[in-house]
Amino acid sequence: MPRADNVVGGRYRIESRLGSGGMSTVHLAFDERLALRRAQLLAEHLASDPAFVSRFQREALAAARLIHPNIVQVFDSGLDDYRDSTTS
Repeated sequence: MPRADNVVGGRYRIESRLGSGGMSTVHLAFDERLALRRAQLLAEHLASDPAFVSRFQREALAAARLIHPNIVQVFDSGLDDYRDSTTS
C-alpha cells in the first residue's frame, strides 16, 4: 500500500490503481524526477519474504536488459519502506 503522501521511492507519485493480481498491484505513477507517467508494480504483501525479494530483484535486472517493442521496459526497481517495486 502506498504511503499517505502517495510517493514511493522518493520519486513516484501514485495516481491511481490500474489492477491487481496474485503477485502485485499495478498503479499509474508520475515520475517526479523525469516528469513522465509510469506503471508502478507493488508487491507489498510479499516484501517480507527474502526469497521473493531476491527473485523479484533478479527478474527486474534481467527484464531491464531486454529491449523489444513487445516487452514492457523496466526503468527502475527497488525496495521502499518494506515494499518491493518495479517501474516500467
